[in-house]
Amino acid sequence: MIQQFKENLKKNVTILKIYMFIRKVNERISLKVIIKKNSEYLKKGTYHLMFGSKPIIFQKSHNSLMFISSKNKHINNKRFFISRFDRLFNVSVKTNNNGTFGGELLMLTLTHNVKIFNFQNREMITIFKEKENYKKVALTNKILSPYFKTTIINTNDDTLTTLESVIDYKPYNLMSNVDKKNIFEDLNMRYENYFKNINENNIYYSSLESYLESFKKKSDNKHILSDLKKYLNSSYLLSLEIPKIYLHGDMHLGNVLISNDNFYLIDFECGNLYFFLFDFLNFIFAESISRNNSDFLDSYINNKYDQYLEDIFGIFNFPFEKNDKKLYLLIFFLEKVSSYGMSKDLLFFWELIKVIK
Repeated sequence: MIQQFKENLKKNVTILKIYMFIRKVNERISLKVIIKKNSEYLKKGTYHLMFGSKPIIFQKSHNSLMFISSKNKHINNKRFFISRFDRLFNVSVKTNNNGTFGGELLMLTLTHNVKIFNFQNREMITIFKEKENYKKVALTNKILSPYFKTTIINTNDDTLTTLESVIDYKPYNLMSNVDKKNIFEDLNMRYENYFKNINENNIYYSSLESYLESFKKKSDNKHILSDLKKYLNSSYLLSLEIPKIYLHGDMHLGNVLISNDNFYLIDFECGNLYFFLFDFLNFIFAESISRNNSDFLDSYINNKYDQYLEDIFGIFNFPFEKNDKKLYLLIFFLEKVSSYGMSKDLLFFWELIKVIK
Protein backbone atom coordinates (compact mmCIF):
# COMPACT_ATOMS: atom_id res chain seq x y z
CA MET A 1 0.00 0.00 0.00
CA ILE A 2 2.79 2.41 0.95
CA GLN A 3 4.69 1.57 -2.23
CA GLN A 4 1.55 2.22 -4.32
CA PHE A 5 1.05 5.53 -2.56
CA LYS A 6 4.64 6.57 -3.36
CA GLU A 7 4.23 5.62 -7.02
CA ASN A 8 0.98 7.59 -7.30
CA LEU A 9 2.60 10.55 -5.60
CA LYS A 10 5.54 10.41 -8.00
CA LYS A 11 3.15 10.32 -10.97
CA ASN A 12 1.21 13.31 -9.61
CA VAL A 13 4.42 15.29 -9.10
CA THR A 14 5.48 14.53 -12.69
CA ILE A 15 2.07 15.62 -14.02
CA LEU A 16 2.28 18.80 -11.96
CA LYS A 17 5.76 19.59 -13.35
CA ILE A 18 4.50 19.07 -16.91
CA TYR A 19 1.48 21.27 -16.20
CA MET A 20 3.69 24.03 -14.74
CA PHE A 21 6.03 23.84 -17.73
CA ILE A 22 3.15 24.16 -20.23
CA ARG A 23 1.69 27.00 -18.17
CA LYS A 24 5.04 28.84 -18.17
CA VAL A 25 5.36 28.37 -21.93
CA ASN A 26 1.89 29.86 -22.48
CA GLU A 27 2.57 32.72 -20.07
CA ARG A 28 5.89 33.43 -21.78
CA ILE A 29 4.10 33.79 -25.11
CA SER A 30 1.65 36.29 -23.60
CA LEU A 31 4.40 38.17 -21.77
CA LYS A 32 6.52 38.42 -24.94
CA VAL A 33 3.62 40.25 -26.60
CA ILE A 34 3.41 42.64 -23.63
CA ILE A 35 7.18 43.21 -23.66
CA LYS A 36 7.19 43.91 -27.40
CA LYS A 37 4.27 46.29 -27.05
CA ASN A 38 6.03 48.24 -24.28
CA SER A 39 9.66 47.84 -25.40
CA GLU A 40 10.00 51.60 -25.95
CA TYR A 41 9.93 52.02 -22.16
CA LEU A 42 12.59 49.34 -21.47
CA LYS A 43 16.37 49.15 -21.57
CA LYS A 44 17.99 46.87 -24.12
CA GLY A 45 19.07 43.50 -22.77
CA THR A 46 17.97 40.12 -21.49
CA TYR A 47 14.96 39.91 -19.17
CA HIS A 48 14.14 37.10 -16.78
CA LEU A 49 10.59 36.05 -15.96
CA MET A 50 9.17 35.45 -12.50
CA PHE A 51 5.76 33.83 -12.66
CA GLY A 52 2.97 34.36 -10.14
CA SER A 53 -0.31 36.23 -9.60
CA LYS A 54 1.59 39.37 -10.62
CA PRO A 55 4.21 38.26 -13.19
CA ILE A 56 7.49 40.19 -13.09
CA ILE A 57 9.93 40.65 -15.98
CA PHE A 58 13.30 42.04 -14.94
CA GLN A 59 16.95 42.58 -15.72
CA LYS A 60 19.17 41.02 -13.08
CA SER A 61 20.48 44.03 -11.18
CA HIS A 62 20.87 44.94 -7.52
CA ASN A 63 17.87 47.31 -7.59
CA SER A 64 15.51 44.91 -9.35
CA LEU A 65 16.45 42.02 -7.06
CA MET A 66 15.98 44.22 -4.00
CA PHE A 67 12.53 45.15 -5.29
CA ILE A 68 11.60 41.50 -5.93
CA SER A 69 12.82 40.38 -2.49
CA SER A 70 10.78 43.15 -0.84
CA LYS A 71 7.64 41.90 -2.61
CA ASN A 72 8.44 38.23 -2.00
CA LYS A 73 9.60 37.76 1.58
CA HIS A 74 10.57 34.12 0.98
CA ILE A 75 13.32 35.23 -1.43
CA ASN A 76 16.74 36.01 0.02
CA ASN A 77 18.36 38.59 -2.25
CA LYS A 78 21.89 37.42 -1.40
CA ARG A 79 21.10 33.87 -2.53
CA PHE A 80 18.85 34.75 -5.44
CA PHE A 81 19.71 32.74 -8.52
CA ILE A 82 18.11 31.89 -11.82
CA SER A 83 18.05 28.18 -12.59
CA ARG A 84 18.85 26.63 -15.97
CA PHE A 85 15.17 25.73 -16.24
CA ASP A 86 14.11 29.35 -15.67
CA ARG A 87 16.68 30.56 -18.21
CA LEU A 88 14.64 28.79 -20.87
CA PHE A 89 12.08 31.56 -20.39
CA ASN A 90 14.46 34.52 -20.79
CA VAL A 91 13.33 37.23 -23.20
CA SER A 92 15.55 39.69 -25.09
CA VAL A 93 14.35 43.25 -25.66
CA LYS A 94 15.45 44.79 -28.94
CA THR A 95 15.24 48.57 -29.20
CA ASN A 96 17.15 51.19 -31.13
CA ASN A 97 18.20 52.80 -27.87
CA ASN A 98 17.56 52.36 -24.16
CA GLY A 99 13.94 53.38 -24.57
CA THR A 100 12.17 56.61 -23.77
CA PHE A 101 11.95 55.62 -20.10
CA GLY A 102 14.86 53.25 -19.50
CA GLY A 103 12.94 50.77 -17.35
CA GLU A 104 14.55 47.60 -16.03
CA LEU A 105 11.59 45.84 -14.39
CA LEU A 106 8.06 45.29 -15.69
CA MET A 107 5.20 44.05 -13.54
CA LEU A 108 1.61 43.14 -14.43
CA THR A 109 -1.14 44.14 -12.00
CA LEU A 110 -4.28 42.18 -11.19
CA THR A 111 -6.21 44.65 -13.38
CA HIS A 112 -3.81 43.90 -16.29
CA ASN A 113 -2.12 47.28 -16.19
CA VAL A 114 1.64 47.38 -16.82
CA LYS A 115 4.02 48.98 -14.33
CA ILE A 116 7.60 49.67 -15.45
CA PHE A 117 10.31 50.78 -13.00
CA ASN A 118 13.38 52.92 -13.61
CA PHE A 119 15.27 52.47 -10.36
CA GLN A 120 18.11 54.79 -11.32
CA ASN A 121 15.74 57.76 -11.67
CA ARG A 122 13.44 56.37 -8.95
CA GLU A 123 10.40 56.57 -11.21
CA MET A 124 7.61 54.23 -12.25
CA ILE A 125 5.33 54.48 -15.26
CA THR A 126 1.92 52.77 -15.35
CA ILE A 127 0.40 51.92 -18.72
CA PHE A 128 -3.34 51.38 -18.31
CA LYS A 129 -5.16 48.73 -20.30
CA GLU A 130 -8.61 50.30 -19.91
CA LYS A 131 -9.27 53.96 -20.65
CA GLU A 132 -11.97 54.20 -17.98
CA ASN A 133 -9.58 52.87 -15.34
CA TYR A 134 -6.98 55.47 -16.33
CA LYS A 135 -9.54 58.29 -16.30
CA LYS A 136 -10.65 57.31 -12.79
CA VAL A 137 -7.07 57.33 -11.46
CA ALA A 138 -6.24 60.62 -13.19
CA LEU A 139 -9.43 62.28 -11.92
CA THR A 140 -8.99 61.04 -8.33
CA ASN A 141 -5.41 62.28 -8.28
CA LYS A 142 -6.47 65.65 -9.70
CA ILE A 143 -9.16 66.08 -7.03
CA LEU A 144 -7.20 64.84 -4.01
CA SER A 145 -3.60 65.91 -4.74
CA PRO A 146 -4.13 69.53 -3.61
CA TYR A 147 -4.92 68.17 -0.13
CA PHE A 148 -2.93 64.90 0.08
CA LYS A 149 0.63 64.05 -0.85
CA THR A 150 0.67 61.51 -3.67
CA THR A 151 3.42 59.73 -5.60
CA ILE A 152 1.98 60.71 -9.02
CA ILE A 153 4.18 63.25 -10.87
CA ASN A 154 2.00 63.62 -13.97
CA THR A 155 -0.63 61.91 -16.12
CA ASN A 156 -0.84 61.59 -19.91
CA ASP A 157 -4.29 61.34 -21.49
CA ASP A 158 -2.85 60.44 -24.94
CA THR A 159 -0.81 57.42 -23.83
CA LEU A 160 -3.06 56.50 -20.86
CA THR A 161 -0.05 56.56 -18.52
CA THR A 162 0.86 57.94 -15.13
CA LEU A 163 4.39 58.75 -13.98
CA GLU A 164 5.12 58.24 -10.27
CA SER A 165 8.01 58.62 -7.87
CA VAL A 166 9.45 55.42 -6.41
CA ILE A 167 10.00 56.10 -2.72
CA ASP A 168 11.42 54.09 0.14
CA TYR A 169 8.71 53.48 2.70
CA LYS A 170 8.01 51.67 5.94
CA PRO A 171 5.95 48.49 5.34
CA TYR A 172 2.83 47.85 7.38
CA ASN A 173 4.43 45.13 9.52
CA LEU A 174 7.01 47.65 10.75
CA MET A 175 4.48 50.37 11.59
CA SER A 176 4.08 51.10 15.28
CA ASN A 177 0.73 51.95 16.87
CA VAL A 178 1.97 55.53 17.06
CA ASP A 179 2.61 55.49 13.29
CA LYS A 180 -0.91 54.24 12.62
CA LYS A 181 -2.47 56.81 14.92
CA ASN A 182 -0.44 59.63 13.35
CA ILE A 183 -1.44 58.57 9.85
CA PHE A 184 -5.13 58.46 10.78
CA GLU A 185 -4.96 61.89 12.41
CA ASP A 186 -3.10 63.35 9.43
CA LEU A 187 -5.60 61.88 6.98
CA ASN A 188 -8.54 63.22 8.98
CA MET A 189 -7.02 66.69 9.08
CA ARG A 190 -6.49 66.65 5.31
CA TYR A 191 -10.00 65.35 4.67
CA GLU A 192 -11.46 68.16 6.77
CA ASN A 193 -9.49 70.70 4.71
CA TYR A 194 -10.71 69.04 1.50
CA PHE A 195 -14.32 69.08 2.71
CA LYS A 196 -14.13 72.76 3.65
CA ASN A 197 -12.98 73.69 0.15
CA ILE A 198 -15.30 71.49 -1.87
CA ASN A 199 -17.61 73.27 -4.29
CA GLU A 200 -21.33 72.85 -3.58
CA ASN A 201 -21.81 71.77 -7.19
CA ASN A 202 -19.61 68.75 -6.46
CA ILE A 203 -21.82 67.50 -3.62
CA TYR A 204 -24.45 64.97 -4.64
CA TYR A 205 -27.27 63.41 -2.63
CA SER A 206 -28.80 59.96 -2.29
CA SER A 207 -31.65 58.62 -0.18
CA LEU A 208 -31.47 55.52 2.00
CA GLU A 209 -34.06 53.94 -0.27
CA SER A 210 -31.66 54.25 -3.21
CA TYR A 211 -28.91 52.67 -1.09
CA LEU A 212 -31.20 49.72 -0.34
CA GLU A 213 -32.12 49.33 -4.02
CA SER A 214 -28.43 49.26 -4.98
CA PHE A 215 -27.77 46.73 -2.22
CA LYS A 216 -30.45 44.38 -3.60
CA LYS A 217 -28.76 44.42 -7.02
CA LYS A 218 -25.44 43.35 -5.51
CA SER A 219 -26.54 40.88 -2.83
CA ASP A 220 -29.28 38.26 -2.60
CA ASN A 221 -28.92 37.89 1.18
CA LYS A 222 -32.55 38.39 2.21
CA HIS A 223 -31.84 38.07 5.94
CA ILE A 224 -29.38 40.97 5.94
CA LEU A 225 -31.72 43.05 3.77
CA SER A 226 -34.62 42.38 6.14
CA ASP A 227 -32.53 43.39 9.18
CA LEU A 228 -31.33 46.52 7.41
CA LYS A 229 -34.89 47.58 6.55
CA LYS A 230 -36.04 47.06 10.13
CA TYR A 231 -33.27 49.21 11.51
CA LEU A 232 -33.35 51.92 8.86
CA ASN A 233 -37.15 52.23 8.77
CA SER A 234 -37.04 53.47 12.36
CA SER A 235 -34.38 56.05 11.51
CA TYR A 236 -34.96 59.75 10.98
CA LEU A 237 -32.36 59.53 8.18
CA LEU A 238 -34.86 57.72 6.00
CA SER A 239 -36.34 61.07 5.05
CA LEU A 240 -32.97 62.79 4.57
CA GLU A 241 -30.75 63.06 1.52
CA ILE A 242 -27.23 61.80 2.31
CA PRO A 243 -24.35 63.93 0.92
CA LYS A 244 -21.94 62.14 -1.41
CA ILE A 245 -18.61 63.49 -2.64
CA TYR A 246 -15.62 62.23 -4.60
CA LEU A 247 -13.37 60.11 -2.36
CA HIS A 248 -10.46 57.66 -2.58
CA GLY A 249 -12.76 54.66 -2.04
CA ASP A 250 -10.14 52.24 -0.70
CA MET A 251 -8.60 54.08 2.22
CA HIS A 252 -6.50 51.84 4.46
CA LEU A 253 -2.92 51.70 5.72
CA GLY A 254 -1.82 49.56 2.79
CA ASN A 255 -2.54 52.53 0.52
CA VAL A 256 -0.59 55.03 2.62
CA LEU A 257 3.21 55.09 2.41
CA ILE A 258 5.34 56.43 5.27
CA SER A 259 8.62 57.97 4.12
CA ASN A 260 10.71 60.27 6.32
CA ASP A 261 7.68 61.23 8.43
CA ASN A 262 5.71 62.09 5.26
CA PHE A 263 2.54 60.23 4.28
CA TYR A 264 1.78 59.51 0.62
CA LEU A 265 -1.57 58.37 -0.74
CA ILE A 266 -1.48 55.72 -3.51
CA ASP A 267 -3.80 53.49 -5.58
CA PHE A 268 -6.69 55.58 -6.89
CA GLU A 269 -8.51 52.88 -8.88
CA CYS A 270 -11.54 52.96 -6.56
CA GLY A 271 -12.09 56.72 -6.66
CA ASN A 272 -15.78 57.61 -6.97
CA LEU A 273 -18.73 59.34 -5.30
CA TYR A 274 -19.35 58.04 -1.77
CA PHE A 275 -21.07 58.92 1.50
CA PHE A 276 -18.79 61.68 2.87
CA LEU A 277 -17.72 59.50 5.83
CA PHE A 278 -16.89 56.50 3.64
CA ASP A 279 -13.08 56.76 3.64
CA PHE A 280 -13.00 57.41 7.38
CA LEU A 281 -15.08 54.30 8.06
CA ASN A 282 -13.28 52.21 5.44
CA PHE A 283 -10.01 52.84 7.29
CA ILE A 284 -11.65 51.57 10.50
CA PHE A 285 -13.22 48.62 8.65
CA ALA A 286 -9.90 47.55 7.09
CA GLU A 287 -8.01 47.75 10.38
CA SER A 288 -10.74 45.84 12.23
CA ILE A 289 -11.33 43.05 9.74
CA SER A 290 -8.26 42.74 7.53
CA ARG A 291 -5.64 43.63 10.17
CA ASN A 292 -7.44 42.37 13.28
CA ASN A 293 -6.86 45.74 14.97
CA SER A 294 -9.96 47.02 16.78
CA ASP A 295 -8.33 50.13 18.30
CA PHE A 296 -9.86 52.55 15.79
CA LEU A 297 -13.31 50.93 15.91
CA ASP A 298 -13.25 51.03 19.72
CA SER A 299 -12.29 54.71 19.66
CA TYR A 300 -15.08 55.43 17.19
CA ILE A 301 -17.72 53.67 19.29
CA ASN A 302 -16.44 55.15 22.56
CA ASN A 303 -16.83 58.75 21.39
CA LYS A 304 -13.11 59.52 20.89
CA TYR A 305 -13.72 61.06 17.45
CA ASP A 306 -16.99 62.83 18.27
CA GLN A 307 -15.65 66.39 18.01
CA TYR A 308 -14.06 65.65 14.65
CA LEU A 309 -17.24 63.98 13.39
CA GLU A 310 -19.39 66.86 14.60
CA ASP A 311 -17.17 69.28 12.67
CA ILE A 312 -17.29 67.13 9.51
CA PHE A 313 -21.05 66.68 9.63
CA GLY A 314 -21.40 70.40 10.19
CA ILE A 315 -19.54 71.16 6.94
CA PHE A 316 -22.28 69.30 5.05
CA ASN A 317 -25.12 70.66 7.23
CA PHE A 318 -25.94 67.09 8.13
CA PRO A 319 -27.17 66.18 11.63
CA PHE A 320 -24.65 64.34 13.79
CA GLU A 321 -25.91 62.22 16.68
CA LYS A 322 -23.30 60.47 18.79
CA ASN A 323 -25.79 57.66 19.49
CA ASP A 324 -26.15 56.96 15.76
CA LYS A 325 -22.66 55.65 15.09
CA LYS A 326 -24.10 52.21 14.31
CA LEU A 327 -26.34 53.85 11.74
CA TYR A 328 -23.37 55.49 10.00
CA LEU A 329 -21.65 52.10 9.89
CA LEU A 330 -24.78 50.65 8.27
CA ILE A 331 -24.72 53.34 5.58
CA PHE A 332 -21.04 52.54 4.97
CA PHE A 333 -21.89 48.83 4.80
CA LEU A 334 -24.68 49.46 2.29
CA GLU A 335 -22.42 51.51 0.06
CA LYS A 336 -19.49 49.09 0.33
CA VAL A 337 -21.67 46.18 -0.81
CA SER A 338 -23.35 48.31 -3.49
CA SER A 339 -19.92 49.31 -4.88
CA TYR A 340 -17.98 46.06 -4.64
CA GLY A 341 -20.45 43.28 -3.88
CA MET A 342 -20.66 41.05 -0.82
CA SER A 343 -17.48 39.42 0.54
CA LYS A 344 -16.45 37.28 3.49
CA ASP A 345 -14.91 40.33 5.16
CA LEU A 346 -18.13 42.31 4.76
CA LEU A 347 -20.20 39.42 6.13
CA PHE A 348 -17.93 39.32 9.15
CA PHE A 349 -18.20 43.09 9.50
CA TRP A 350 -21.99 42.80 9.33
CA GLU A 351 -21.93 40.45 12.32
CA LEU A 352 -19.70 42.92 14.13
CA ILE A 353 -22.06 45.83 13.42
CA LYS A 354 -25.06 43.87 14.75
CA VAL A 355 -23.56 43.54 18.23
CA ILE A 356 -22.83 47.28 18.50
CA LYS A 357 -25.39 48.97 20.71
